[in-house]
Order: sequence, then C-alpha cells, then structure tokens
Amino acid sequence: ATTAHTIAEDELREVAEATHGFVGADLSSLLSNAGLQAVTRACPTLGKRSAKKAASEPAGADSGSLSVQLTYADVLAAMRTAKP
Repeated sequence: ATTAHTIAEDELREVAEATHGFVGADLSSLLSNAGLQAVTRACPTLGKRSAKKAASEPAGADSGSLSVQLTYADVLAAMRTAKP
C-alpha cells in the first residue's frame, strides 16, 4: 500500500540515518505511530471521543472523508519514543 506524504528525499535520508540499527518491526512500528500522529493532527477531535462511542459507530459515520498526508514532522514526533 502507498501512503500520501510530503516527505522530501533529503528528509527520508535523515530518517534512514537516524534509524540505523532498526529492524523491520521497529520501522513498521515507527511508521504506524507516525501515521497515528498524522491522523491526530488532521482530526484533533478524534482523540477526545470515547473509545466506546467510536467503536459503536459504523465505519464512515463521521461526516465527510478524512484526507491525511504523512509529514516529516509526524515521523519526527514518532521518533521521539521509537527504540530499536
């Protein structure tokens, strides 16, 4: 699957250098967390809804669709807690 992003080639190189020693599972976790950062940034009220309410709503219950792009800032935020 592809993910829409605004990360430049030089920023990708910086991420690659900063994640030296990470294995595939570490990178997967890092990018999953970065994706969560992007969704939270795009829809800040999402985190304020109760998990019970969100789970009880049918898929697509929110008005409109959400367009999210992963940014370098999302990856940097996720890297603060990432460990190989």
